[in-house]
Amino acid sequence: MFDEEKSIIFGVFIAAITLFILAVLVVLLFYNYFQVRMRKEKEILKAVFDAQESERNRISEDLHDDIGGKLSALKLHNELILSENLSPPAFDLVQKSAGQINVIVNDIRKIVRDQSSQYLLRNGLGEELHVLFSKYHYLTRIQADIAIEELPKNLSEGFQVSIFRIIQELLHNTIKHSGATLVSLRISAGPDFLEVFFSDNGNGFSNDAASPHGMGQNNIRTRIKLFNGDLKVSSSPKIETSFTMQFPSKEIMLAPVTGKP
Repeated sequence: MFDEEKSIIFGVFIAAITLFILAVLVVLLFYNYFQVRMRKEKEILKAVFDAQESERNRISEDLHDDIGGKLSALKLHNELILSENLSPPAFDLVQKSAGQINVIVNDIRKIVRDQSSQYLLRNGLGEELHVLFSKYHYLTRIQADIAIEELPKNLSEGFQVSIFRIIQELLHNTIKHSGATLVSLRISAGPDFLEVFFSDNGNGFSNDAASPHGMGQNNIRTRIKLFNGDLKVSSSPKIETSFTMQFPSKEIMLAPVTGKP
């Protein structure tokens, strides 16, 4: 009888161990499945954003090289015409045309700067964000309070472009919808996280909705997700609407280059 009880206990023990191993295997299989799925989703998102950026750069190059070149030639022709002995009405007309050409040339330069990532990658994220805010201040007279700490040297190009596009979208939404008079930007980097804080004192939105869900906001959230970032949104209308983003350092840095042993 005692041996029979031992056999039953041993059988139960073996069954429990087997079930435990099976459960661990199932958990590992599901974990691996979701890890692969998340990796595939990130690869697709990255490919989409890379394609968008390539198209932005292509359009910028076309504007700069083709249309910009033609406008420069037209500007030169106008200057040659102005050097001729024209009647006062004709001179005024050509001079007005020259002024309009200058406006169009400057507008194209601004569009090229906004759309092309070449300036960002050449001059650095911090400098281009200052340029961006200066341009919007000039156009709208909205005051800007910017504090960008010295950023790590090895931030990935993809992350720099994504942060610039996120700030660009937030700034555009502020100007278009909020009626704000002040915008603030803070970027600080620690050993484990990089934090980006953007706020304005505009109309805000209802906190029960967490944030507006337009295409621009979805684009922002998707870019944040691509780098395993975290987004917190808070809104107190006419006081402060803020977007706080945190990114793990390991997700936004270039992989270290290792030499051959």
